Amino acid sequence: MLNFIHRIFRRIDPVVLCCALGLSAFSVLLLLGIQEMGVIGRRTVLMQIIATAIGFAAAMVLAHLDYERLGSWWKFYVPVAVVLMLLTFTSLGQTRTDSIETNRSWLNLGFTTIQPAEFLKIAFILSLAYHLTKVGPAMNESRSLLKIAVHAIFPVLLILLQKDWGVALVMLFIVVIMLIMAGLSRRWILLGVAGAAAFAPLAWFFLLDDYQKIRFELLKDPEAYALGQAFQQLQGRISFGSGQLFGIGIFSPDHRYVPDMYNDMIFTFIGESVGFLGALAVLLVYGLMLGRMLRIGLRCSNRMGRSICVGVFSMFAAQIMINVAMCLMVGPSVGVTLPLLSAGGSSVLSAYLGLGLVLAVRHSEKTTMFS
Repeated sequence: MLNFIHRIFRRIDPVVLCCALGLSAFSVLLLLGIQEMGVIGRRTVLMQIIATAIGFAAAMVLAHLDYERLGSWWKFYVPVAVVLMLLTFTSLGQTRTDSIETNRSWLNLGFTTIQPAEFLKIAFILSLAYHLTKVGPAMNESRSLLKIAVHAIFPVLLILLQKDWGVALVMLFIVVIMLIMAGLSRRWILLGVAGAAAFAPLAWFFLLDDYQKIRFELLKDPEAYALGQAFQQLQGRISFGSGQLFGIGIFSPDHRYVPDMYNDMIFTFIGESVGFLGALAVLLVYGLMLGRMLRIGLRCSNRMGRSICVGVFSMFAAQIMINVAMCLMVGPSVGVTLPLLSAGGSSVLSAYLGLGLVLAVRHSEKTTMFS
């Protein structure tokens, strides 16, 4: 039995794995503290544990598979991911019951709900990495780049149709970083920047809803919206600051209530519970894990392996930056989870699937070198 376990884990990167499991264990501890407040029930904590267990098992399976072959199977998993997204526009789709948002990002399965966009991110990273590998150095040719652009923009537009701007922003970040790291020429980068600058006013006046515009405007004068749209972020900022240097403890009875403190705003609970130093330690663990992902990718001799690692790195980095900015009120509230820490089965599974792909790249490299 011990030999079997050793064979499974001997080629798995220990740093990535330990960071992920440490964050997941800390997440369960945080949710138990929030449950003690009466904000969530036991089911939320149990679902987090189950999602972590399933995600870890899936990551271990992916880690031992041929990621290039997985990429070539895009005709199977991409349509499934797209169909799940389209189902959210039917009677099976639903919005957040505790939110003013109108995005139909969740799919009601009866016994639980899932967020298909989380799985679309993984399908997209894998399929785009495969596409970029097949195109190779010819990606800067107009015809090739047009096909890549259609491939890249389609999932972003699909998510925007759901009005889920947070996930769309993460997806756009993934696209940009993957293309740049794949060798996109400076000319196309400059054209892309110019296009984004031209599109921004159109998005503001014609695409954003009023409540979404207010989320940007309130950053200039949050007190004017203190009893309305700024309440969540103001409460979160006060909560984070009240933890001071060492925090008041996870199970303290003196925690301040913050809307969505178990999900999007969990970083504010971290600050209050373990203080500035504890929150900084969490960010350092993230930094270690992200650095390791990037190192695996940059040292990979395979073009597709590098693209996968860069894509997963971008997904994690974007979510962490956006979420922390949102919680500290230096960025708008756009509904992005903190990877592995926020409650939510879809988010946890997506994170572990991404980590599984990175571990597959690492496993493949070691197998090639030492088999």
